[in-house]
Amino acid sequence: MKKPDQIGLLEVCASGRDVDDKFEMEGLTRAFSGDKPRCAIGGNLKGPKLDTHLLLQEWQV
Repeated sequence: MKKPDQIGLLEVCASGRDVDDKFEMEGLTRAFSGDKPRCAIGGNLKGPKLDTHLLLQEWQV
């Protein structure tokens, strides 16, 4: 198992529903908080009114 500071890219699957996204971000925040709480997030965000491609974003807690 890798430690959070060994992960450089994380692909997530969001449903586009606010409640699901909230829990997903809370889990990621818990997993990656610490001395170097940084990771790159990329993927597609889709929902009923959202069809956006997120190329690559630096995320810092």
